[in-house]
Amino acid sequence: MTTLSVAVIGAGVVGLSSAINIQKLIPRVMVTIIADSFGRDTSSPVDPGIFLPIPSKMIMDQVLVREWLIDSWKHHFEKANSSEGKLSGQTFMYGHCLWSTPYTTDYILQTLVLDYKNLSKEEILQLGSNHGFGARFKTVVVNRETYLPALMKEFRMLGGKVVFDTVYSVQELYGKYDIVVNCTGNRARKFLHDSHLYPVKCHAIQVMHEWTKEFLITDDNISVIPDAETNVVDVGFYAEPHEYTADVDQEIIELMYNKIKSFVPHLVGAEVIRKWAAKKPHREPPLVEIEMARCYGGPVLPVVHIVALGTCTYSLAWGAGCHAAHLVQDTGRMIKPFAYVWRPFMMLG
Repeated sequence: MTTLSVAVIGAGVVGLSSAINIQKLIPRVMVTIIADSFGRDTSSPVDPGIFLPIPSKMIMDQVLVREWLIDSWKHHFEKANSSEGKLSGQTFMYGHCLWSTPYTTDYILQTLVLDYKNLSKEEILQLGSNHGFGARFKTVVVNRETYLPALMKEFRMLGGKVVFDTVYSVQELYGKYDIVVNCTGNRARKFLHDSHLYPVKCHAIQVMHEWTKEFLITDDNISVIPDAETNVVDVGFYAEPHEYTADVDQEIIELMYNKIKSFVPHLVGAEVIRKWAAKKPHREPPLVEIEMARCYGGPVLPVVHIVALGTCTYSLAWGAGCHAAHLVQDTGRMIKPFAYVWRPFMMLG
């Protein structure tokens, strides 16, 4: 039997999740990750490291997003519930989510997370909040500094290859791979020439605080997510659409941090150890499709696009990777019977 050769462009959490799921799903496959940024240099580390399944905040097909969330939860739950969780940075944690408007359509939140409990008005006031709605539950927090290397280690152990390179167009890969999976990050707009893609600049801060042991998320950009193993706390998350620079805006950092300290007073005086900004590709809805990319006027190369999942990456990435693997499998079944004419595969008409 012929081995299917697959290239995954991008080594962020979506690219790595897709690559691993392809390896696990398809028996005879060789997967190569091609990227020019790895680990902290990708767009993944700026996202909130928490599994928070709120479909109404995710502008995409709601049936598909629920499938992705269920697959992602199974993955995070199994890891956090095993001895591997500490090594991969996936840990159970209790905390609160607060909303100004009802979220009654998001029943999946109640069914996926653990120990879910709606908060009364009195309980919300005890948190120092005037939000109208809230809940307490246990979910999985993800240490991004540990999780990405753990995924890369698993990918390599499954026989994957890594190439450090910049791909400017999928046509460059024609004749080298049977199928390409596009999980590009910051260069997605230039790579795809898609006018619906635009950058979102995200700011985040890390502080040292030993007493913060539970997460707190609100629908107005307040985010407090402690690391389960250290005293490091991720605080704040501000997304600025259509911003093309990745420079830290000190004014935004100060406004964001002051807002959080006024809401969470015990963070006053915490030592700031890192503040950073990063760009992410954004699209409504995310680009999820199979494209037969025409190469050099005639032959085509199948490309699976999984791009621009927004700021809910750690909630969606594993499920998106499962979906990408099935799209690759379906495409592989289509092309394998014609392997003898596959290169070049000509478009008719």
